[in-house]
Amino acid sequence: RFAAASKLAVTVDSSPASRVVALAPEAQAQVFRIVQESLTNVRKHAGARRTVVGIDVEDGTLVVRVADDGRGLARPPASPADWPRYGLQAMRERAAAIGGSVEWSDGAGSGVVVRIAVPFAGAG
Repeated sequence: RFAAASKLAVTVDSSPASRVVALAPEAQAQVFRIVQESLTNVRKHAGARRTVVGIDVEDGTLVVRVADDGRGLARPPASPADWPRYGLQAMRERAAAIGGSVEWSDGAGSGVVVRIAVPFAGAG
């Protein structure tokens, strides 16, 4: 539905290992909301044409990457106080609430990559 509404080409690529990961319901909800916010940011700010959501397992951790081909990360203003990125802070807080993390980086060539990492029970 997001692809149709946003007019972006969206691909979801999940590894076989990621398809059998059983996250707790709260972790599932938080990961979903972080991905949702990431896609909203792509739609609103990136000027992207394509987005790839990749889901994999790395060292006992579910890793979700949302990568776009847009304009990349905007450089923050001189003072962190001038950088009202409430959505990004909410994403950090959601990830921390489930023992995970979220990071942003410039993509290879263009765009942004959001990396969400969440450890899961039974991993290892």
